[in-house]
Amino acid sequence: MFLSQPPLLLTFGLLVIAQSVSASSSTTLSRSATTSRSTTLSESTSNLISSVASHATNLPLVCAGGLPASRIITTKNKFEFAVCLGTDLQGGDDTVVGNIKSIEQLAEDCSQRLSCLASSWEKVFNFAYRKVVLTVSKASEKVDSIVRISSGPPPDPAERGIPVIPVAVFLVSEKPRITRLLAFSAFEPLWFGGAKGRTQFAEYNIETGAVSHRNITNTHHEMFCPGISTLQDGRVVISGGTDANRTSIYDPKTNNFIAGPNMQIARGYQSSATLSDGKIFTLGGSWDGPVGVRDGEVYDSIASTWTRLPGAVVQPSLTQDEVEDKRDNHQWFFSWRNESIFQAGPSKQMNWYWGSGSGRVQSVGARDTEDAMCGIFAVYDALRGKIVTAAGTPSYDHSTPNRKAFHMTIDAPGAPPTVERLPDLAQGRAFANAIILPDGTVLITGGQTYSKSFTDEGSIFVPELFDPATKTFRQLAAMKVPRNYHSTAILLPDGRVFSAGGGLCRPDGKCAKQGSDHPDAEIFSPPYLFNQDGSEARRPVIATLSSNVDLDGYFVRPGGILTLTLAEDQPGVKFSFVRVGTNTHSVNTDQRRVPLEDVRKVGNMYTLALPHDTGILTPGDWYMFAISAEGGTPSVSRTVNVMFGQWKWHIIAYTGSICQPDWDVWNAKFGDISDGLEFS
Repeated sequence: MFLSQPPLLLTFGLLVIAQSVSASSSTTLSRSATTSRSTTLSESTSNLISSVASHATNLPLVCAGGLPASRIITTKNKFEFAVCLGTDLQGGDDTVVGNIKSIEQLAEDCSQRLSCLASSWEKVFNFAYRKVVLTVSKASEKVDSIVRISSGPPPDPAERGIPVIPVAVFLVSEKPRITRLLAFSAFEPLWFGGAKGRTQFAEYNIETGAVSHRNITNTHHEMFCPGISTLQDGRVVISGGTDANRTSIYDPKTNNFIAGPNMQIARGYQSSATLSDGKIFTLGGSWDGPVGVRDGEVYDSIASTWTRLPGAVVQPSLTQDEVEDKRDNHQWFFSWRNESIFQAGPSKQMNWYWGSGSGRVQSVGARDTEDAMCGIFAVYDALRGKIVTAAGTPSYDHSTPNRKAFHMTIDAPGAPPTVERLPDLAQGRAFANAIILPDGTVLITGGQTYSKSFTDEGSIFVPELFDPATKTFRQLAAMKVPRNYHSTAILLPDGRVFSAGGGLCRPDGKCAKQGSDHPDAEIFSPPYLFNQDGSEARRPVIATLSSNVDLDGYFVRPGGILTLTLAEDQPGVKFSFVRVGTNTHSVNTDQRRVPLEDVRKVGNMYTLALPHDTGILTPGDWYMFAISAEGGTPSVSRTVNVMFGQWKWHIIAYTGSICQPDWDVWNAKFGDISDGLEFS
């Protein structure tokens, strides 16, 4: 059950977004960082309909052909709907409802779900199509529609929804801290169904609670079931999926998507990973398109090309799934040194891949005696190559998950890992998610006791937490909402966790009819945010941050130096780097944690030396956390971008000539960074 007392327990608060029709541009969420109660929400949403009236004397022009509504219906719970006779609203379908026999019944039905913005009634068959997004309308003698124009009191929070089912999620690169998250579903907010050339997104502002809907069409890419990886400059590469050979690239600087080059091999359900040289490696993905051999390829963002790697053969990584197109899905990839990738699962066979040259693969033994599709995997200490894996099923669907957990240590690329069997999980899980926390623990959320996609049967509400100090798991407080197939979870910059989604069927309405669609999210507050008495723990506060190449601390090179001060010094404070993650289908190859242990302290100022190895410190955005000694409470993070290559600087310290730096002044200010510098 949901436990309201937070000491030594994680607490979940339901994040739900109201969707009433108004002239405002976004939805606003009032949030609390520590409360276990459901959050409070406002009643405003995106400007889906231009300014509308709520009185019958001034009927809104929302019907087909720009005609006014015939009348206004006020429902029992005080919602107002404009009636559009002979109007069929196109797209944006949520659920299909039967046995609707009047326009009044249609309005009453829609008013019970705050996510329902409108509904179209097919009078011949008495079916209604609830709408969560409004696009265009057309005239039809067989269809009448209603459009919401005002909202009554909000319903129970569990009934509210966000604009899409978050099947995939990533954070938006921002400095000094990340404030936004993008989640997406398929060609419709609550449905998938095949290569429609568009994707529905929701943007969530972590700090203000504002939520908005986006329909991405310009890349002609339905991004459902893709590979996701981040580049060193914060761009996000979304490859394959339903439009299986396409690539879309999100640019945080413009907040827009552009089309990238098509992949050499069409893929869906594949994994991808950012390599130590900044390129992106991908493999497998037979879910979409004809079943075939989907060997590796690599994306070079500078050349803007995908290149086949004929030596990176997919065959050693295959599971023994009963369904052929599921055997090369969702690989557990860990980028490592010299453009290598350790593949720990889901196949029982473990392999090393290389993304350089023409690619190659080397098998290094078995992890287990059975496969573990859609199990969890996380490198919680990349400095030492420490990995935890757990759960998963022998076959993708209709399969019983195992409870087994393993601890692995990797070192030299190509060498067999050290594999240790850990104590079992309390419960076997299918379709769970793993999140690396700043203190090095790993949270495991959601899943089912039997893999049955698109359902909530056998839902597991109680998460487990892996403690690397004891190599044991413990159970924590229960979630409120099932999180199974098509659910996501990701670490937020304040050390909490965003857990969302589940469901999303084809347009037959199966998920909605059985209640397994979850266009909502929960916020997890880990135990480290609370004192023993349940009060809010005191966080360290990073007051200033700089690096030896950037006074603002926004950028650093591998092997570089970070200097920070705390607003109030705390004895025994520690520091960790956590790479900003992405997530879909239980796969998050971007996340990893590096404990920062080479630390010098003077007063409340700390100097941190970063690892040189880009196999450990992969390029991209990282959360910089300060962590208290008592309770392991993290600060709100600062975003630091790890980049390599040449830096171009303007001279700020010189001796009479702007062409010659005063290196004594320079090195005193920034450290010795002359290697790779270019002056102007």
